[in-house]
Amino acid sequence: MHGEIPPAYLIDLLFERRVALARTALDLLRAAVERDLGVELHLYVRAIAHSDYEPSGEVEVYGEQIRAIGLPEALAATAVTVQTFVADAHWVVWPTCADHHTGLYPTLAAGAAVWHCITGAHDLAIP
Repeated sequence: MHGEIPPAYLIDLLFERRVALARTALDLLRAAVERDLGVELHLYVRAIAHSDYEPSGEVEVYGEQIRAIGLPEALAATAVTVQTFVADAHWVVWPTCADHHTGLYPTLAAGAAVWHCITGAHDLAIP
């Protein structure tokens, strides 16, 4: 058929998209951690194309799969791993709400990646 795209080509495009989004999300979060905490964030995107486990390829940060195909989803998913790494490596809760001094957690709200404060029930944009 005209215009038909072979599945292998789509899988390659999906893999490339996930890798690019994970790198972008990690770069944005790395800058925020370095700005807020003054520490270098030694995290990297690990990408393995076409594994037996994941035919569309594995993209992960700090052992967590990043399966997002949009930047907001990639930011929220990567933010979870960055928080875990910061807590494990530096024994610090990051980020915290300036008003309530409690930890924030990443989520999606109205299609945007946000840090959510449970105490004040408000959101802050993830960089």
